Amino acid sequence: MVAKQNAWIKSKPPEDAFVIRGICAPIGTSAFCMHREEEHSYHLNFNFGPSPKLWFFVAAELEGKVRELGQRLFGAQWAKCANPLGHISYLFSPAQFRDAGIPFEMQLQKPGEAILTVGLHSGINLGPSVCLVAEFQSPRSVARFKEVGKWTRCKCKNRQAYRFTKQQETEYLQLTQSMVASERAAMAWRKHDGSGKRQKPDANRLAELAARKREQRARQKKEGHVPQKKIKENDTIVNLDDLDLD
Repeated sequence: MVAKQNAWIKSKPPEDAFVIRGICAPIGTSAFCMHREEEHSYHLNFNFGPSPKLWFFVAAELEGKVRELGQRLFGAQWAKCANPLGHISYLFSPAQFRDAGIPFEMQLQKPGEAILTVGLHSGINLGPSVCLVAEFQSPRSVARFKEVGKWTRCKCKNRQAYRFTKQQETEYLQLTQSMVASERAAMAWRKHDGSGKRQKPDANRLAELAARKREQRARQKKEGHVPQKKIKENDTIVNLDDLDLD
């Protein structure tokens, strides 16, 4: 699916677009524009790290307002098709959503965390990271997904690269720099005790935890408890068919 998508997304931004490193030119970080998955399928993103990812979420029922905002901001550049947001080409800033009265949520996804999206979403990688992405659907909703897919799968040719306004250039850069600085400060605080000195492991505390672990294992063995095996790469963790996702 990624290879098919990249076939129609130009690697070079149009001449009338600002070239912002990390947004439309790679430097190890990147942004993805506001969109909703084709067929409105569920989208799961797991971040392996090492860097966090900043997400923006807008409720699915507000898609009409987002489209109206896009038409006002981008004018002739706004795609004239059934699913313009499906182009994944239009970048909106938080200030523009606030001015338009469109509520949104922001969430920082740290390494080791998963994000499940259903409605509109966009985001920024705050540094190099490796993510696992999966789209899935409930078998009980196959007919509905197929019907939605008739108009969410855009057939426009020569789709454009990222589009954004002058206001967004400064705001996104400031937001990204602020989030990166905040995350680095939090990481530095976790590594130090606040006095500027690096924390050393407490030997007594480590010994106490190890003793508790040994006691727990001995008690479980005596009670006949079988410890859970470690999860392997091919193990089935969750059966999505058993989840009520309708």
